This record gives sequence, structure tokens and C-alpha cells, in this order.
Amino acid sequence: MKKSWTLAKNAPESERFALQQLAREQMKERLLRDIRLDIEICHLEGWQYKQYLQELLDLISHFLGGKDK
Repeated sequence: MKKSWTLAKNAPESERFALQQLAREQMKERLLRDIRLDIEICHLEGWQYKQYLQELLDLISHFLGGKDK
């Protein structure tokens, strides 16, 4: 079951930061599950998966000041 977290508008910065860190960790877990599932499907079907991973890297690079797309 998905948990929902909310904070009062005047919550201390430490609580807001902790909630943001939790959200980031949850997003990384979802992303890793999606990537693993995609790779597993590609292995079963005999498809290439590295292009998808490269596309993800390119997207992230854009935010890190890398090449623009």
C-alpha cells in the first residue's frame, strides 16, 4: 500500500528536507525496478536494452550541465 506524506506549510526545514530525501529514495527504488524489469524483458525477448539506458544517461546529463538535447 502506498503511503502518503504531508507536512504543514510551516514545518521546520529539517522535516521538509527529510521528506524530500525520502521521496528521492522512493523514486530511485521505482526507477531501479523499472530498469530491471525492462532489462529482464529485453533478455527474454532477445532485444537490446543498452540504448534505453543510454537515453536515460543522456537525460540525466542534461540536468548535470552535460550536452543539451
